[in-house]
Amino acid sequence: MIGRIREIVGRRGIRGTLGALTRILPWTRWHDEFEFYELDLTAPDRPRPPFTGALALRRGEAQDIALLAQLPHDPEVTTMSAERAQERLASGAMFWLVTEHDRVAFCCWNFLGQGPLSGAQGRWRPIPQEVVLLEDSISSPEFRGRGVAPAAWSAIADTHAAAGRTGMITKIAADNDAVRRALVKAGFRDVAHMRRSGPVWRMRIAVTGPEGGPSGHWLTAAVATTR
Repeated sequence: MIGRIREIVGRRGIRGTLGALTRILPWTRWHDEFEFYELDLTAPDRPRPPFTGALALRRGEAQDIALLAQLPHDPEVTTMSAERAQERLASGAMFWLVTEHDRVAFCCWNFLGQGPLSGAQGRWRPIPQEVVLLEDSISSPEFRGRGVAPAAWSAIADTHAAAGRTGMITKIAADNDAVRRALVKAGFRDVAHMRRSGPVWRMRIAVTGPEGGPSGHWLTAAVATTR
């Protein structure tokens, strides 16, 4: 619990954390909205944007955790303390790094078999074996304008496609237009909309979609619950 509180404060700061606490009030009007995007790994003509310069992708290992401190804090992305990263690796999650020499340009996490589908900090849910959950993508502002994220997602997708997986799912805030454009550049398409409303101890989650594709209808069943 202490680690969880530390992670929230790390993402949101003191003021943002206090604001988030209003979500526990019985009369709260709080809600948020997300879009699920899917990349069809079986599509032979999906975009494959290239890396530029000396940028290179590799799978992160335990000894790389310290490098994550180079990346900025983002209230929409899990703050990746060494403790949190080690917990994820021990649970079977994997992370990817894009580096240029000794600098980190990008990081993201993949989950297989289960993952935080009901929200970046939500309870983990089962994921079909042929599907990859993509979470917590974050880029360094020092590399802005070089198309790092789309190139990374595409290269990661190739790795999973070679392993026989058919789809990659990710979730973004509904108003995050910058990430939306990057996802489309990599070939993702919008397949479902999720709305969460409080109070958080009795959260209601409604999902509309998906419209088909490799995800099928397991996505709606996995996240459309009342808690």
